[in-house]
Order: sequence, then structure tokens, then C-alpha cells
Amino acid sequence: MEITEIKIHLVGRGEPVAKDDPRVLATAKVRLDDKLYLNDIKICRTPNRICVEFVKNPYAVDTERSQYTVVPVSMEARRWIESIVLTAYLRKVREMQRPKTGKEKRKDDE
Repeated sequence: MEITEIKIHLVGRGEPVAKDDPRVLATAKVRLDDKLYLNDIKICRTPNRICVEFVKNPYAVDTERSQYTVVPVSMEARRWIESIVLTAYLRKVREMQRPKTGKEKRKDDE
């Protein structure tokens, strides 16, 4: 299995996902083998680190326990996806913080 595309959306504080869960910094969309999308993966800040949280089932009957709709089958798989998603997230944050050159400003204005 190969991740063939990853998109990161930085979350503003006014967006619904941030209002529902203030830990959320961004969301990710991951495409596997150009065949399957994993949408709405949350990138969250916890007291100890930044981590990835997979989509929870909004229709779960047992509300006492989180029930996820997508679950990696092993810790190795989870770490693999998390590593790639967090690397893309940090790259996106660095891009947003970098001052734009004159050419980049003109492209954004178009």
C-alpha cells in the first residue's frame, strides 16, 4: 500500500471542527494507491505531542467508547500513516510561516 496523495487543511478557530474540538489544528485527506480516500483525519494537539486521530463513527450506539470508522490494523500501520500525515502538516505550517517573495505575492493576488 502506498500513499499517493495527501492534502492538509489548516483549521481556523471559527470553523465547526475547531469549535467541536479545540485540540484540532488541521485535517488531512489521504489517498491510498490512487484508489481509496481517507477523509477528515484530525491532527490534534495533546498535552504531550501532536498526533493523528482517525474518523469516529457519528452513529455509534455505545457513546461511552469511541468507535472509529477507519482503524489501522497494527501500531506499525498507525505509526506509518501518522508519520506521513504529521510530516505533511509540519511542511504546510512552515510554508505558511515563510515570508512570500514578490513573485509568490503576485501569483496569490491573481
